[in-house]
Amino acid sequence: MKNISKTSAVLISLALNLTSLPLPAFPAAVVQTQVAGSAVPGGLTGLPVNAGSQNIGNGSLLTPSGRLNLGGSLALPQSPIVAAPGVTAVQGFAAPEAGAPAAPVVLSAQGPAASVLAAPAQGPQAQLSVLAEEASAETAAVPAGRKSLVGRLASAIASKLSFGRVFDNSKPAAPGAVAGILPQKSNLPQGMVLDEAPTTPPTKGGGGVSIENFDLPGALTTGPDIFSGPTLLNADPANEADVERALRAMVDADPAKFGIPSAQLATVHVRRVAGVGHQADTIYAYFQQQQNGVVMHGTGLSFTVKVLQNRPVVMATMAKLYPNTPVDTTPRFPDEELKDKALERLGPYVQMFGLEASFLEKKIVYVKGAWHAANIYLIENGPGPIMLAVDVVTGEAFAWNPRAGADEAAKKDVVAGAVSGKTVDKGPQVPGAELKDIPLAYLSVKIGGKTYVTDKDGRFTTDSPLQVGPEGLALAATLSGPFVNLQDSSGKTLSVNVAVKPGDTGLQVVFNPNSTLNDENALAQISAFQKVNLAYGFLKDHKVTNEKMDSKPIVVRTNIDDECNAYYTPGRPSLNFFKSSENCVNSGYDTVADHEYGHYWDDMLGGIVNGGLSEGWGDIVSMYLLNNPIIGEHFLKKARPDADGNLVDYIRHGDNKYQYNDYDEVHDQGQAWGGFAWKLRKGLMAKLGDAAGAALAESLVLPTMFAKASNIPAAMAQVLLSDMDAQGNLPHEADIRAAAKAHGIALPQNPSMIVTLARRLTNWLLGRTVSYKGAEMGGAAEGRMGFQADQAEQPQVRAKMTFTVGALLRGRVKRELSRFLDQQDGITYELKEYKGWVESDFLLVINGPQDKVQRVTDAIQSWFRSLESN
Repeated sequence: MKNISKTSAVLISLALNLTSLPLPAFPAAVVQTQVAGSAVPGGLTGLPVNAGSQNIGNGSLLTPSGRLNLGGSLALPQSPIVAAPGVTAVQGFAAPEAGAPAAPVVLSAQGPAASVLAAPAQGPQAQLSVLAEEASAETAAVPAGRKSLVGRLASAIASKLSFGRVFDNSKPAAPGAVAGILPQKSNLPQGMVLDEAPTTPPTKGGGGVSIENFDLPGALTTGPDIFSGPTLLNADPANEADVERALRAMVDADPAKFGIPSAQLATVHVRRVAGVGHQADTIYAYFQQQQNGVVMHGTGLSFTVKVLQNRPVVMATMAKLYPNTPVDTTPRFPDEELKDKALERLGPYVQMFGLEASFLEKKIVYVKGAWHAANIYLIENGPGPIMLAVDVVTGEAFAWNPRAGADEAAKKDVVAGAVSGKTVDKGPQVPGAELKDIPLAYLSVKIGGKTYVTDKDGRFTTDSPLQVGPEGLALAATLSGPFVNLQDSSGKTLSVNVAVKPGDTGLQVVFNPNSTLNDENALAQISAFQKVNLAYGFLKDHKVTNEKMDSKPIVVRTNIDDECNAYYTPGRPSLNFFKSSENCVNSGYDTVADHEYGHYWDDMLGGIVNGGLSEGWGDIVSMYLLNNPIIGEHFLKKARPDADGNLVDYIRHGDNKYQYNDYDEVHDQGQAWGGFAWKLRKGLMAKLGDAAGAALAESLVLPTMFAKASNIPAAMAQVLLSDMDAQGNLPHEADIRAAAKAHGIALPQNPSMIVTLARRLTNWLLGRTVSYKGAEMGGAAEGRMGFQADQAEQPQVRAKMTFTVGALLRGRVKRELSRFLDQQDGITYELKEYKGWVESDFLLVINGPQDKVQRVTDAIQSWFRSLESN
């Protein structure tokens, strides 16, 4: 007999002793969900059978019904094995109701699974020992009469399929789209007809690529690559440029997944955010698709990279890209002629109102069913704002309304002091409100030919020595600074001009010292300037601003002759606040100003990707900065009933009970994201104390802006990733999931990633793995694919399913599948095995009517997934 090592003998002995253990399965490979030959724009993307949660679809898991009982079949495991990301294991199935249609979801296989993190540092023998102990306990826990594979498959065939809704309803804000605290009304003159604002075509069925993949325990994942697993980058995590290089290489290495080369990606940011406390550092990378250097509006590719054990690991990928979309970007007209053609789109209104258009940018936009390389212009005067776009190739023009919704000797030569303004510090201008002198941070002060900027407390100190001219020395300032430039719509922007002399070190400069509550105009100016600057400072302190926000002021307009709203305008960014009316207060105050600045923040960090999400971001800035869950407190002079019938005078509340819906109005949707963030903060404060809990919530939520999630559920999943520590654990997972569930978004629970990796390694050594790779179906007739077929006669189709089984279990799995398939009427099948030393690859081909083939393949993949929870 050939000699073998002691280690080999131990492994062989242990493997033989464990042969009778229940079967664990690790469906960790990629599954791509799409619809073949669908005539419906976007087709249908389905979640795994019975993978619903309370907030999506009907969300219910159905009760068991009668099943086939085939004794002697392979028993299923009891161990709590980790499910692949995004899957809730099947708990039971019910017989379909009469006439209940099968969901014709088509699955197509993708290549090898993405690389995963290395196993934990402990040695193989320790891992085998741990596994042996777990296996023994699990074996003892298996109940008598456990259903066989065939029985479970048959039950699945007899079940009513339950699919969750896919979160793919995100639409980008149009170029220049206004984001207001309430839905916007139009100020356009009667008879002026504008076009629909630019958007993006559906990715599914429209030649696009849509990805939304999160590799975290229990994450709900959608898109064409829903089980990709974490990917280890070959890059230095301390070098953002090197991480970007590795991400671009990853894109170029997988053209089937991303659809475009990295050369067509314009970098918006690659930003490393240091973790706070337990948090691992996170690198957020965000790109937009471009052609010939011109960005395609509404596109995006986002990676969230966690630094785990000093290694960069891609934990989330989100994308909306449009491969094979050639757009001619070469202008056929000079710029002035293009501008004239844009204005011609508005006809006589140009002369009637003296409209003036200013160039903003060149961008590829999707308007009226086609992509156009266009010059974008903004009209701010007249009935504006109005956005214009003109195709640089054809000269075709479009127009749309962008309103959607801060030593002693030396002191003798200096001037120092503080600048303030009088206004209402908390809340709006209402009868009885208290006026205060509040410091004006980040205000530009001109003294002696130089400009100085006040600090957070409104204080400044000049250089020494001062240059004093023959006219003497004066301090001059308007409500303007490096981050905010206030312009009052009445033309009465406040200013100060005070004579000073060297050595004046205790100056107290007040913009409006004599203002009373009747001086609405001045009070609104001071309030808006100060609140917007404080919002910037809050975000800057948390290191979540970028160069655009740090280097260029945003225009803030106050006392606009309109009522009951405020709004943000992209393109040429501005915040706009309305004067008071008999219905509403002046909107230039704390919660409203902070909300609108949240839209600006969202826009500056890669564009407003989703309107509902942006409304939530605005609310979060206000709530977190002010420690106040109420948005628009006392905004309404006439109270209105809320969802519970209570009369309220505010706009929104962080403690709302709103249940997320993909198709609700964006301000309604925003309640889910804002409410989630507030509830998470509130819960952490109760658990850790006010200061520590608030700081933790801010460190978990605010940096995820860099991820540019495309919708609210995806944003909540990003917060889970933000919570991950360097060992891959989620210390505050329960708090995050509870806050999401409060708004109808529930993610399934799974064991930790490290346990998953350890078990995968150990089971591979034992030859006990089962890895489901995916399925694809072809041959169906062209036409609409929905939840039920359009025709009574089903087309003939062929489905291919691939999976890998360890050497010790491949015989049993093959027998069980064959027995099950032999019992199915109306189909034929072929099961091929490709044997290796430690495992076998299988190819299963099923032929028959589409509905029967679909239900069989659904049942088989449901079985693979259900193994994970047993």
